[in-house]
Amino acid sequence: QANMAAIEACASGMAAEQIARSYEDKWEVLRSPNPDTEGRCLYHEFPFPVFFPPGLPPAPMHITLERVRAFVHAPHWTAWGQSPRARVMAELVRWHPDHFTEAVLPKIAPSDRRMLEEAAKAVVLCLVELRSESNPQAFQGPIE
Repeated sequence: QANMAAIEACASGMAAEQIARSYEDKWEVLRSPNPDTEGRCLYHEFPFPVFFPPGLPPAPMHITLERVRAFVHAPHWTAWGQSPRARVMAELVRWHPDHFTEAVLPKIAPSDRRMLEEAAKAVVLCLVELRSESNPQAFQGPIE
């Protein structure tokens, strides 16, 4: 009950913007070619495109279409110069399975990789659905 209230509270206002900034900052670190980061990132530190309080990572089952939609379509992205459609496409590139497996997964602690792979699949499924909502002519299946 307390966790649900914390989750709902962080999806609006300044908390949402801070979570989004932290999300982008963490992805910058993940994209860096620093070999010292290999195998060191833990699941509970990983940035997910959902509003969850810091230190309370979403389990794969908590990564739902509604939560990803709320994050990707949050007003601050538009204020930062990205339309909802552009944001969805940027996230699809970021979470693309080939890129994710090659560039991101090696930076994750081996003990956390399986759970992160499950969570990444949930994110991609949500993003594909959001893409199809914004463009009904778009390919409807998952990214291979």
